[in-house]
Amino acid sequence: MAENTELSQYVPGFTANLNLSPQQTDSKLVNAVESELNYATPGTMFNADDVGQSDPEDDTTRVPDTPDKFLDKTRRVGWFSGFRDSAWLDNVDKAAELVDPTNPTMAALMAGRWRKTDDGIMGALLGPAYEKADENSPPTPVAFPASQVIAANDVTHAHQDETVPTGGADYGMSVGKLIFASELLDESELEGDRYVAMTSAQRSDLLRSTPTTSQYYTDVKALVAGTINEFMGFKFIRLPKKRVLTVAGSPAIRRCVAWIKPAVIYKARPITNASIRVRNDKSDTPQAFYRAQHGGVRRYDLGVVEIRAKEG
Repeated sequence: MAENTELSQYVPGFTANLNLSPQQTDSKLVNAVESELNYATPGTMFNADDVGQSDPEDDTTRVPDTPDKFLDKTRRVGWFSGFRDSAWLDNVDKAAELVDPTNPTMAALMAGRWRKTDDGIMGALLGPAYEKADENSPPTPVAFPASQVIAANDVTHAHQDETVPTGGADYGMSVGKLIFASELLDESELEGDRYVAMTSAQRSDLLRSTPTTSQYYTDVKALVAGTINEFMGFKFIRLPKKRVLTVAGSPAIRRCVAWIKPAVIYKARPITNASIRVRNDKSDTPQAFYRAQHGGVRRYDLGVVEIRAKEG
């Protein structure tokens, strides 16, 4: 398809807008993980390396032997996957408007790009991670550990004032579940900001399960009202329902996530495959198009907790 010189002059501005930092767009998660949005190293994957603990040995003699050991090393890898998007333009003059990031068409494409980013990060949080034993071995999947899942009917850490069901019934988000999640994250010994992602329904359930007499009620009420976004050491991120996964076979149970920032790595390549051209096969209608690549990996299992919450 022949390049249209008149339209191609707008491609640099179109590409620059797509590469704008997420603070200027609709991504809710990219700043809550270790992210790199201009990863240019070639390859189909990236590495997340780590070195194990070193335990000193007690001296038992006056001249002890020097410890003889290598530290354990682990390597997890993130896979790059591609995605693409496009938008028809009413006429050639509309292409000039794509250099303005506030243009409705441009803004819609940018928002779609960052929603795709959030999907990738959610997949890295709860999906299988991939680990390599050494440089030459193939990556093997590491499932999200069951020990990091708080069941929808878990009441072991329920606060004394909470309203939770008896008889093992599933229920929604609660202070007790957040207390349990915080305790599990403590075991990771990771340092960094803590986040929890859920929908508005879980925030409402949190308020309903917290009596007005509870010491937490005022803060939970402010959280639901949007006056504050931090509670119990977590920064709360509200996501739409389509971004928060449900349990297979149980669509009423949401898989909310709590994590510490260094536990997940997300990388995206800068967008270079972008074009604005007339489609001769579509009645000479102009079209803006781009392709991109991104990938994520859960680096530390203990730094992520799944909190299951019944909805409705």
